[in-house]
Amino acid sequence: MSNVKITDKEQKFQSAIESVKKKSDVITWSLLAKELNISRQRFFISYNEFIKEERIKKKAETLAKLSEILKQKNITLISTSYETLKSKLELKCPNPSHPTYFFTATSIKHGSFSCPCCPKPKVGRPKKDGMAIAKAIAKKKGGVCLSTTYVNNYTNMLWHCGNEYHSTWLAPLQNVHNLNSWCPECARSKN
Repeated sequence: MSNVKITDKEQKFQSAIESVKKKSDVITWSLLAKELNISRQRFFISYNEFIKEERIKKKAETLAKLSEILKQKNITLISTSYETLKSKLELKCPNPSHPTYFFTATSIKHGSFSCPCCPKPKVGRPKKDGMAIAKAIAKKKGGVCLSTTYVNNYTNMLWHCGNEYHSTWLAPLQNVHNLNSWCPECARSKN
């Protein structure tokens, strides 16, 4: 069990609920009021106070959790309270020149709360060295890539197969790598 302190009011309500559960299948407010030995009116006042206290505690706990999430990203939570998870909370990034900004508690819980002024990290696959790939493929096929620059997968490059009597040809890396094409003269001699 957690190290949460239970107040007298909570203890009374919990023991009353347990007692009513032993006696009846259904827990009603009138049975709880009778078990607590208070009038129904006083029961509702006590119960509403109890619920308000619980909500305040829950909000404080949630705010502390949100603050911890933000601290991991070096962001300061300026807001000291909130009403719902859709309420906007004021945040500040470590850069002193950036203004404060607002995000909902839900956004913070899901991890989308970065400063709108800070540069975003580039996401995606790392760029591969196309020239190195072309040379490796040519070597594997017993030939050579004679091009000195790589533009993109669809730009023609100069190739030569291992047969010294065959002429060079142009083909994009896309065709050689993904479509597995190679020397047109070798392909004709096979047929």
